[in-house]
Amino acid sequence: VIVGYGLSESCGVITLTLFGDKTLDHVGALIPGVSAKLVDVPHMGISVDKMKMGEICVKGLNCTQGYYRDEESTKQLIDKDGWLYTGDIGSWTKEGSLKIVDRCKNIFKLSQGEYIAPERLENIYQLSPLVEQIFVDGNSLNDFPVAVVVPNIKELTKRIVAKANLNDPLLLNGNKEETEVSKYNFNDSIPIVDTSTLCSQPAARNIVVSELENLGRKRGLKGFEIISERCKREISDSFSSL
Repeated sequence: VIVGYGLSESCGVITLTLFGDKTLDHVGALIPGVSAKLVDVPHMGISVDKMKMGEICVKGLNCTQGYYRDEESTKQLIDKDGWLYTGDIGSWTKEGSLKIVDRCKNIFKLSQGEYIAPERLENIYQLSPLVEQIFVDGNSLNDFPVAVVVPNIKELTKRIVAKANLNDPLLLNGNKEETEVSKYNFNDSIPIVDTSTLCSQPAARNIVVSELENLGRKRGLKGFEIISERCKREISDSFSSL
């Protein structure tokens, strides 16, 4: 598999990985004839010198000269020196490959000054079989991100039933009361449970939170990137139906 990075305005690829490269989280080195640099994003407080990341700017014969009959948009895209601003935040690896962090417009800052790239977190958390859909958001008023999760109901029900039969403490809330689901003992089949009822149960919340926390740690996320009990809720409908 070869991974590349580019955009319409660059008429194709800007970077490519090499055959046999099995390292993750980068999009390869610059192709011949293309130059690139990272620049500060002042309105976001992103400094290349301090944070080792910035907006990716490229230059080369493959890059467009501008938008047809749209001088204003062209000025926003290309500066006076011919650098094309991609709108993506990136960083360089030790080997000189480009790593994509996220879109400029997607990144947000937490109250303690840390930056969150929500798309990256969403891609990691979607690896869980419990997660059908997930949306990560946040702002500078809080020191943690917020995640809205649409759980995979079949998988979540299976987990709850399995833990109920084992009397797992994850099914108990703070008062050690039974949940609507955990009070049943289903040994041979998965019960049909109303989606809204299932998602409102402390058992469901506990299982999903535990799953996301463990997955985040295994994937090497930083503490402020991990979705925890205080910053997560589940919803029962898909995003497309909201």
